[in-house]
Amino acid sequence: MVKRDSLGVPLEPEEPRLALVDEYHREIYQGDQYWIDGQGNPYANGSLYQYADDYVQSLTLAEAWEELNNLLKTGETEELLKDTLYESIIANGVITTFDMEEAEA
Repeated sequence: MVKRDSLGVPLEPEEPRLALVDEYHREIYQGDQYWIDGQGNPYANGSLYQYADDYVQSLTLAEAWEELNNLLKTGETEELLKDTLYESIIANGVITTFDMEEAEA
């Protein structure tokens, strides 16, 4: 119980009350913002990256391909994909990637 002064003003802050616990065992307190998935499961803000990682890891190759194709409908995603491809080519080496041969002039 919270102690109050003679005017009824709390002398100590109220302790937060636990409202929910999400799938990743993160606590959600009364007044906290949280998210609900399509099945009605709650998720704390701190669980969103883990939720996304679990989702991606559970995709089959066909499902992942479909998700990527849907993302390619936006020009922004196309640019990101091309940047990733370019970085991969540079990391693997241009000569190796394109199977180039050495020549002399």
